[in-house]
Amino acid sequence: MTAAAITALTVVFLTTHARVGDEHVSVDLGWFMNVGGGRIYYDGAFDPWISSGFGPGSTYHTVIGIDAGGILSSLGYAALAGITITDTGANAYGAHSPGADIDLLKLTGVDPDAVMTFAYDGPNASHRDEPSWALARRTADLDSFSGAQEWDRTHVSLGRYGVLTATLLEPQRLDGSAAFLSLSEAGATESFRVSLEAIVPAPGVLSVPAAAALLPRRRRRGPRR
Repeated sequence: MTAAAITALTVVFLTTHARVGDEHVSVDLGWFMNVGGGRIYYDGAFDPWISSGFGPGSTYHTVIGIDAGGILSSLGYAALAGITITDTGANAYGAHSPGADIDLLKLTGVDPDAVMTFAYDGPNASHRDEPSWALARRTADLDSFSGAQEWDRTHVSLGRYGVLTATLLEPQRLDGSAAFLSLSEAGATESFRVSLEAIVPAPGVLSVPAAAALLPRRRRRGPRR
């Protein structure tokens, strides 16, 4: 899919899901790919809020940092309600390489008592019936390794167009919040998209500038902390 087509779909999705009276909106942050060495490839409109580098104490795991609070606040949204990660369909697929492998999904800077529930929807039968606690366990730590499979319980293999969602039981308001999302994909050159599920202030109308802000820009990012 071309960048122009992705942009068109993004704008259509946002404008048709943020009518007067709506309270929720999905903000597509763009396309991410781990290229190794603490570096990522990022194609999206939120470059100032995206960083990457090695995980704590690691020279192997690349971690993507997303300033979720900063992004949503810049768009005028009131609260973070969840996170969606989607395989792009452009990866290698097969018995031993089932798409993007999400090793870490960690949200900090919110209420320490905040609870997230996890769900998977996609072609990978290993995850389709897994409960929330099992998916949470798979993405809790930076522990995947080369050759790891589903039975190692170290990551979630999305499969072609597979979707992992993390929903906050109580949306986290952004006033004074420093909501920060840390993600890691266990492979290299495998891509995925990230969306933030947000609550918009009444009457819930998405402004033209907010939609225009989602026009993609290509970036290759080196480590930055």
